Amino acid sequence: AGIDSPGTRFMAVRYGNVLASRGSVIPLFHEQIRRGGPLTITTPEMTRFLLSLDQAVDTVFDAVREGHQGETYIPRVPAARITDLAEALIGDEPIETALTGIRPGEKIHEILISEEEASRTYEHDRNLAILPILPELRPDPMPGRPFGGREYSSGDEVVDAETVAELLRGNRLLPEHEPQFVT
Repeated sequence: AGIDSPGTRFMAVRYGNVLASRGSVIPLFHEQIRRGGPLTITTPEMTRFLLSLDQAVDTVFDAVREGHQGETYIPRVPAARITDLAEALIGDEPIETALTGIRPGEKIHEILISEEEASRTYEHDRNLAILPILPELRPDPMPGRPFGGREYSSGDEVVDAETVAELLRGNRLLPEHEPQFVT
């Protein structure tokens, strides 16, 4: 692979759901709002990263431009409580929310870097990069600041409800914009 082909770099990019893509809760919430509610929320503690399509694409370009072989690039993006996301989308509409309970296999927080990977992770501008397991593939010295040996979870740095609303507005995802969803 990359060891025998010094001109080739195998890298990966990892991120959660892109805002308003298939699998994102936003199209579901928009549909529930159109129907008059309720918005279904599994648990009040649930958080998710808020990644725009542009940020997802930028992460791929960053990895190609700056990444080393065997690295996994992860964008640093804000995270939010799903309840705050729901409130921002509801706005002043008379729509209620309903708790449905967590589904089998569903996680309360998105974890993009595990504890095991954290010791091999460094900060690189607007991204994090996990170095490969194989020491012979790792650049020497480490090309950025160590991340700090902790997992990267959407539950760690949650933005407030006002920031969530601004982010949705900036990405034209509030109901008044009639958003176009990515499939």
